Amino acid sequence: MEDTLGVKPWQNVLWYFPRVELYDLPRTDILHTFLLGMLDHIMNWTSAFLRKHHRLQLFDSIWRTFPPYPGFIVPTRTFLQVKQWQGDEFRSFAKVFVIAVALALRNPKTEIEREDFPTCLQCCRSLISFIQYTRLPRHIPTTLYLMEEHLLRFHESKKVFLEFRAGVKARTEAAELG
Repeated sequence: MEDTLGVKPWQNVLWYFPRVELYDLPRTDILHTFLLGMLDHIMNWTSAFLRKHHRLQLFDSIWRTFPPYPGFIVPTRTFLQVKQWQGDEFRSFAKVFVIAVALALRNPKTEIEREDFPTCLQCCRSLISFIQYTRLPRHIPTTLYLMEEHLLRFHESKKVFLEFRAGVKARTEAAELG
């Protein structure tokens, strides 16, 4: 089973110390890697995408209307006013991001919008789903499979953001496609 999932067991030197509880040791914070890193990218790409399609103000007004509920920090500033996110704000952001994008992308008017809006939404939804699965305390083959599927869908659909991604190569590729 480990071979089919690409999981490779490895020895940890700390296993052999009698008084070391491996599970009590500090771990790499997955929040920093996935949540702050990838959400920052998707936020910037989506903002640029919404701006291009004249939907950013609508997204911002939707962002301001989310009511309070347990585990959600109601934004005190508009989406466009936020320059730096804190961890708790980002976690709340992740909970409502796909909803706000979906509402902002309702009623596409042109053929390009009818093609690009679902792809944008798929990309956002896939990344948020992947991040939510990574936050589970343990994984079974089903959750690993779902994580892989969401990550694959994210990578397949992120082409919709190609022109907004930083880097000369990405901008050149977008210009050649467009």
